[in-house]
Amino acid sequence: MRSLIAICLLLVTMTGGTDSREELNTKVAYKLWKATQERDASAYPLVREVLLDMAQQRYQYLRDVRLNAFDYIKATHDSRVLPLLKEIAKLPSADENTLEGVLDAYAIMGALSALVTFGADEAAELSRRHVFSHPLVQVTAIRNLTHLAVWEATPDVEQVFCSTPRVSANDVELAQAAKFLEASPETSLSICPCIDATRSAFKEMIGAPLEGEGTIFSEQLGKSLTALTARLGCPGKDKASGS
Repeated sequence: MRSLIAICLLLVTMTGGTDSREELNTKVAYKLWKATQERDASAYPLVREVLLDMAQQRYQYLRDVRLNAFDYIKATHDSRVLPLLKEIAKLPSADENTLEGVLDAYAIMGALSALVTFGADEAAELSRRHVFSHPLVQVTAIRNLTHLAVWEATPDVEQVFCSTPRVSANDVELAQAAKFLEASPETSLSICPCIDATRSAFKEMIGAPLEGEGTIFSEQLGKSLTALTARLGCPGKDKASGS
């Protein structure tokens, strides 16, 4: 969770550009917010302009504008944006915390989520492309794959679960991967050592009261680990169940 907060802070400290750029972003973000509240169809050209900025990686529009554009799309369900959403979702995700890399991550994350909302046929394929992407995108991609029941992606998600460093900063990524594996009928016994390692690393956080940063994800992670241990028959089942 802290890694995602750090990414957000990066956007605040690395905006760069001129005052006019910041003023433009403030004005456009407000216009999109207002249009979303009013379901204003006349804002479509502005939304299209913002999506083009994302697709062409021009970086004129920053985080708030991008997020508000996706909120507008979800509120209005305007299918005219579908071609641009697919184009954005096909962008490569840079696994780095530069301003451009994080802005691309927000763009791809928003596009993938919107494609699922639209029920687009390509949503599963495009989500699977990003299983090993930037953490922001990876979490969204695996969440989509869980929702769409794309169980053929199980080996990839197992790899994510076993290779992600077991530190509190990664609790969101680990929790989402574990939730997918809990739901997938294809999850294999090979992840039992990874379950045990994760439980050991998070033993002081799993099952703790919901207070402090990131604990809600740790609780979700703990529930998935317990369910996986019981279903797969991993060693330590008795310990996991508390008996």
